Amino acid sequence: MSKQLTGLSRSQPYLALGGKIKQREIQQTLNYVISAPNTSASAIVAECSGTGTSGTIDYAEMDYPRNLAVKFTEASGTAWNASVTLYGKNQFGEVINESFAIAGDGTVTVNGTKCFSYLGTATLTNASGQAAGDDWCVGYISDAGTCAFGIPTKVSGSADIVNLRWIDGAHGTGALTGNKPGTATIDTVNHTFIPTAAIVSDDDWILQYKSDYTTDDNEYSQPNPSVITNA
Repeated sequence: MSKQLTGLSRSQPYLALGGKIKQREIQQTLNYVISAPNTSASAIVAECSGTGTSGTIDYAEMDYPRNLAVKFTEASGTAWNASVTLYGKNQFGEVINESFAIAGDGTVTVNGTKCFSYLGTATLTNASGQAAGDDWCVGYISDAGTCAFGIPTKVSGSADIVNLRWIDGAHGTGALTGNKPGTATIDTVNHTFIPTAAIVSDDDWILQYKSDYTTDDNEYSQPNPSVITNA
């Protein structure tokens, strides 16, 4: 009587005769839930003066690892040329930084692409035009197709995604339109998923994935065998 391998639909005789196990048959499916995400544009650094050099960080830890936005408000009527640089860590604990710039007047929101899980400092560098009434803040992104949530492990591409569910109105303050398929793009540089729907604090997102990522700590590509044989 053949012995069934736990978790596999393959028996020992099957392997002994040259049968092969596909790698994805033994990979674990992981579930990642984004529940009621914060959508405030000033949640991380509240409005602070454009004549200073740094901002007070109200919450150093993000609710979920994701990209951030800097909102500049130029109120003096003089073109403001400045940049804000954020220093922190991504979802893997790696040190990162990203700069956001304004060159003009009015209210300008600049969306980042890097994924922050922690923010250590936020510094302002003024080039010209700064005046009383100008301010800036750091917060979350809610626009469709621009908010990128960090995936806990690195992924190789959209083929790693098993399923994405969007529970629209999950927390009851708006109309619950049900648990439905979500759509998103996958960023394999920052290892994030970017929903195509607007981000609302009333919603949940449930990502199921199997990572096929195959590079080492130095980011050198490694072979990714399509099958595992019974050697």
